[in-house]
Amino acid sequence: MRWEPDPETAPKVVQAFQMAAEGATYDEVVAATGICENKSSLATILANPIYRGVRVFNREARVEGEHGRKRRRNPAEDVVTSEVEAVVPEQLWTRVQEMLVRRRKDRLAPQRYAGGYVLTELLRCACGSQMVGTSNRSYRYYRCKARCGRPSVRANDLDAGVMNLIRRTLVTPKAVRDMVHLLNEDIQMRAERRAPDLDEAKARIRKLQQEDANLRRALRSAGPRASERINVEIEAVAAELEAAQARIAELDQAERPLRITTKLVRQTIDDMNGILDHAPLATRVAWVRDLFERIDVDSRDEKAVAVWRAATDEGVSRSDSAYEWLRR
Repeated sequence: MRWEPDPETAPKVVQAFQMAAEGATYDEVVAATGICENKSSLATILANPIYRGVRVFNREARVEGEHGRKRRRNPAEDVVTSEVEAVVPEQLWTRVQEMLVRRRKDRLAPQRYAGGYVLTELLRCACGSQMVGTSNRSYRYYRCKARCGRPSVRANDLDAGVMNLIRRTLVTPKAVRDMVHLLNEDIQMRAERRAPDLDEAKARIRKLQQEDANLRRALRSAGPRASERINVEIEAVAAELEAAQARIAELDQAERPLRITTKLVRQTIDDMNGILDHAPLATRVAWVRDLFERIDVDSRDEKAVAVWRAATDEGVSRSDSAYEWLRR
């Protein structure tokens, strides 16, 4: 059966190629021509050689895979072509193909972290298996890795639910004040542990300062030979004194406790919300994996239960993730 272009669609196809060659966006081309419903379909049309007069057969084959039949591209020698009536002029076709090559070259690689899903490795299906991320052209989903038959869960909905749980639990004035109290207690505890070392360092400095004073007194009445030896000792004591002062400066560099003010609480909440909403994927992944041990999902009942990694008697997480973040 010979392929013949549709006389009504052919002008729209030519228009689409012309707009693409002139740099129009895919959305603009779809809206102006109406030859397809979305950008993905338009990309397929622009790369299809049938519009330049070449029909391709046997390009792909269906093969059995681990999860059913899938398509596989055949070797070049198995591909069959035939000439048909062209819709798009050769020169215009070539310009568009060059544009497509540039778009692919300039396209940023997708950011991938454990499949690009924030909750990957945390989710557990009601059957006990891990859940993994998957997607179609419109939506992202989490599905049971064991394919137990339970329905998939919209990834955007589940991600948003977990982020809202973090907000309700950790990103509140009371939670921030509690975390600042813990931080201040930790600062005080470390200061108490440093106290003996600090006292020892101060005693060492006093001893070296006394040695320096004694050597300089002796230098005033010493002869030429003794003066040379005393100067060497003074330099050695000065080097030890400098090292001891650096040590005490390091020990004395104590963190000051934070004053819990309305401004501090508000700023902390804004910053934490900024992480949840706008931080890179890897940062949000690290946060949720520090916060939660797992998230149990029963997709039939549309229910998900997050198990915090560490909790107080009130069930509020005191994870190192949020706690250490406050100490920046």
